[in-house]
Amino acid sequence: MINSACRAHAHLALLYKNVSPRDFTVEDVSTFVSSQIFLNTNYQWFRSDRAAQSPDKDGDWLGICEVELFDMFEAKRSLLAKWFRDNSSHANEVLEVVERVVTFKGTVAGLFPGQAEQPTRDWVELSHQPGNFLPRMEAPDAQFLKAQDKEKYQPWMLRTTQGTLSSSAQISLNLGQYKTKRGSFQFLSENISGDQDYKEGFGKTEVHCADQEITSRRVCKDLVGQRHQVHRWDPDDRQAESDSHVSLYHKYRPSQLGPKEKWLAEVLEPVRRSIPCLSKLALYVQGAVSEKEAELAGTVGGQVEYPDEAPAETGED
Repeated sequence: MINSACRAHAHLALLYKNVSPRDFTVEDVSTFVSSQIFLNTNYQWFRSDRAAQSPDKDGDWLGICEVELFDMFEAKRSLLAKWFRDNSSHANEVLEVVERVVTFKGTVAGLFPGQAEQPTRDWVELSHQPGNFLPRMEAPDAQFLKAQDKEKYQPWMLRTTQGTLSSSAQISLNLGQYKTKRGSFQFLSENISGDQDYKEGFGKTEVHCADQEITSRRVCKDLVGQRHQVHRWDPDDRQAESDSHVSLYHKYRPSQLGPKEKWLAEVLEPVRRSIPCLSKLALYVQGAVSEKEAELAGTVGGQVEYPDEAPAETGED
């Protein structure tokens, strides 16, 4: 399916080879730019094994000279950027169409069935990256582009290139790319798209995504063009001993409380006896017990037994 779509987009773009962007209509710009970016996103250019393929057979052959396409895209690049600047009232519409096509939400003509209509955003050209556009609400301000106090060149370059924390989609007429804050993107993996909770909550399986944040236990991905994110957590199998703060605690043992600490057992033990579920808590005391207060934490487990203590009296004969 993707190979056929790439072939169709290549031929759509080639229709405009001898048409100047000065004469482009809104539909022309939408078709040309979305075709270029669709190819750059989904097609592998200049593969050596493609030379042996026959254009008459099924495969990922475009049926068009790839160099010819590249030459055409380069020749129109600066004129396209000028078209967007001169037609700012239509630029927002075109950029939304490009995102719609590249992220498989629809065609130049409209959305696919089942896709929800979303409001058109206001897109702006980055002042420090002419030819690159992103939604105005995600654009960095002038202060963001300045070097912070004692900030060196490499961190400044990385920060300003990646954009603000809220930035996501960016369309580059210079490179013919649709990219996210993290750069490249791919299809959502099956371990997420096949999850029952994901299917019930979102439903779409053929969705491009980009890594937003990755930790040891959690993955956060932007669903490209969908204005949604998906988070996936792995079960936390760490034990209490793995907590770096566990050394601050020691097990609560009534028989080992000092003379000024016995008040804690006098207050707590009657409560533990009267509420059965509290007997399943392994209690820990943080620091020393003062004469007036104590901080305790509990972990749920089996029946807690303190072998060095005598059984608690119940008051029954």
